[in-house]
Amino acid sequence: MGGTIPKVFDFVMRGGVVLESAYPYTGKRGFCQDIKAKGLTIEGWAQVAPAEEALMYAVAHQPVAVGVAAGIEFENYQYGVMNVPVDHGILNHAMLLIGYNATSWLLLNSWSEAWGIKGACRILRKSPNSDGSIGILSRAYLPLNPSFTTVRTRTESCPCYWSRTKSP
Repeated sequence: MGGTIPKVFDFVMRGGVVLESAYPYTGKRGFCQDIKAKGLTIEGWAQVAPAEEALMYAVAHQPVAVGVAAGIEFENYQYGVMNVPVDHGILNHAMLLIGYNATSWLLLNSWSEAWGIKGACRILRKSPNSDGSIGILSRAYLPLNPSFTTVRTRTESCPCYWSRTKSP
C-alpha cells in the first residue's frame, strides 16, 4: 500500500490533517498551501488482531482502516458481494471498513461515488481464505482517541496532491 496505514496514522499523530472540504484533492501537481482549518488528530493507533471476530468487535465501535488487494476484479466491482482470494502480502490499497451484516463487510473506497455502490462495496465475510476476501483480515488498524481541532498544513517545497500537516 502506498504509504501504509501505520505511516499515515503516525503522520496524523504528529500534527493532524485538515478536512478535505478545507483543502480538496485536485489531482494536479502543485505545492502544499499553508492554511489553518478544522482537522483531525489522533493520540495513537492499534492493529486489530487478524481474526473475523476481532474485526467485528472493532468496527462495532468505530470505522477501521483496512488494507486490501485491489486487483482487476476489485477495480471492476459494480455491485453484489465480492469474494476474491488473495495471497498474503500483496495488499496495495486502503479502505475504510464501516460495518457488516451476516454475510458481508461494508467498505468505503476513495475512488469516488462512480465506483461500486456509490463509492462502497460489500465483500464476503467468512471467506475460506485465511486472510479474508481481498485480504481484509491481515492489515486492519484503529485510530486511538480521534478529535477535531484546528490544524495547520505545512509549507514545504515538495510536490503534493492533497493536504499535509506541519511537522513537529
